[in-house]
Amino acid sequence: MAYTPYTWQNLPNVTTPISKANLDHLETQYTEAASDDVTHAALDTGVHGAGASTLATAADIVIHAALDTGVHGAGASTLATAADIAALTQTMLCFTSDNGIAAGTTVFLALGTGNSSVTEIPSLQFMITKAGTLSTMYIKTEGDPGAGDTFIFTLRKNGGDESITVTISDAETTGNDTVNTEAVVAGDLISIKCVASATADNSNGVSVGVLLKGA
Repeated sequence: MAYTPYTWQNLPNVTTPISKANLDHLETQYTEAASDDVTHAALDTGVHGAGASTLATAADIVIHAALDTGVHGAGASTLATAADIAALTQTMLCFTSDNGIAAGTTVFLALGTGNSSVTEIPSLQFMITKAGTLSTMYIKTEGDPGAGDTFIFTLRKNGGDESITVTISDAETTGNDTVNTEAVVAGDLISIKCVASATADNSNGVSVGVLLKGA
């Protein structure tokens, strides 16, 4: 027996009883597929209560992708732990000096102030407040040391030289160390030392950037 399928658009105009075939048609047309349930579960980021739910926005999905640290399988997922998130936290420490670097001198740079000193006074040292790792030191000087001369920059922790160093030579005014790292804990004191060779030309200023990760 032939029938004309009903839709929600023409259903209010129906004045005759709806057949079982038409009911089956409507149920098929407007019932969620199983895949819809899976998608909802994957995107659901809200707290459920009183029948309400909050689905992920596009921004939520981007954040999820950044924090997702697990391998997906059989409907399971593993999101970032607090330790994973802490490891992603990065801060740039900037040490500067407007006082210049004179030939044959050793100076210590202050964090962000533009000051320097020939002695490592406490006010030049930056205190770490949480465990992390220092790395990726970049240097920019206003003037080069000259042919055959150098400016050697060294990261210091608690008054001692560490492995993170950058040497600016000859006509160079920039340099970096992207290989060495230094672990730090709360209470460590950090500074930057610069040693100019005996006949180096004066540099009017210097800027140093160091990455602090996981703090």
